[in-house]
Amino acid sequence: MKRNYISLIIFIITTLVLASCSPNVSKNITKNYLPQIPDTNFKFYYYSNDVPVNTDIIGTLSITDAGFTTNCDSISIFNLAKMEVGQSGGNALLITRHSKPSVFGSNCHQIDGMILKILDSSEVEKLSETSPVAGESISNTTINMQDFKFEKPRSLPRAIFSLDGGYSRRTGKIHPDLSDAQKDYFENFISGFAWDISGSYISKSNYGVRLTYLQHLTSHSENAYNEYGERVGSLTESHTITYIGPAITGYEAFGKNKNWIINSYAGVGYMRLYSHATTIITNTNYFDGTIDDFITGSTIGYQAGIGLDYKITPLLGVGINAELIGGQIKEIESNGYTVFLEQTEGIGQFRIIAGIRYYIK
Repeated sequence: MKRNYISLIIFIITTLVLASCSPNVSKNITKNYLPQIPDTNFKFYYYSNDVPVNTDIIGTLSITDAGFTTNCDSISIFNLAKMEVGQSGGNALLITRHSKPSVFGSNCHQIDGMILKILDSSEVEKLSETSPVAGESISNTTINMQDFKFEKPRSLPRAIFSLDGGYSRRTGKIHPDLSDAQKDYFENFISGFAWDISGSYISKSNYGVRLTYLQHLTSHSENAYNEYGERVGSLTESHTITYIGPAITGYEAFGKNKNWIINSYAGVGYMRLYSHATTIITNTNYFDGTIDDFITGSTIGYQAGIGLDYKITPLLGVGINAELIGGQIKEIESNGYTVFLEQTEGIGQFRIIAGIRYYIK
């Protein structure tokens, strides 16, 4: 009894595996003809105007991916189509859809078509006695059908969402009139942590639009001293540079399975500098407490970059970008007062960032 169950399970599994390896075939036959073996005269047509006048429409054929299908290369699919058309009594197939393998969809060739019987003169004469449309040009039949137009499979997703982090370095120069000590202090805010989040929409032409929100973050802490060089407490200062804006993008997929995506982008947006310095005074006889200083400034900036992605799966990938963010501040708000700068301050950065990608087919 146990052996019977084991044999049954093996039979079911084998059947499922064999079935899953074969494409799904669907036919709708409306006219009866004797089956025939396809020969060298069998024709595939892609345009209805190429079909001979003396042609009868037998039905429709669809060959699609059944899931886990293996034998679905172009030769196998078209040979299968010839066999199915022959079994239905046809000797030609008008292709109305041909889908090639895509990393974002099926790995199979898939086709839809109209099963045709190209008639000789005797068959036309015989059928015309029973069917008023037998042998009529396919372009004049009542079936709603358009010429087949091959569409290149889409190798790029329709949308990409990215989350990145990495290194950024400010490109603006330190004011030359500052003292050496001040220059050394501001050197601490040149390099920082970069992160961004972005979303892109890609058209069929491989161009699209991108919206990015990014920040450059840096901070520094040190002891605070008075004019006599005496330590009086501690100083902590943080700088945050924010950019948000749209960009025009261009994408191209390459590689054997189109798993690599290179992209470039350029745009303009809004930039803002926010600086917060906190001085804690503890070692003086006349004052103990905290002093906060705030500086803000904003401007119109620009973004330009290039990136390279690798698709791990059709939905997830990783990528790296190199980009340049630019902007100049002409005035700032310092503790509630507007200050016009004698020399503009650059808040642009050069950034190297990497992260994850989420693709929408």
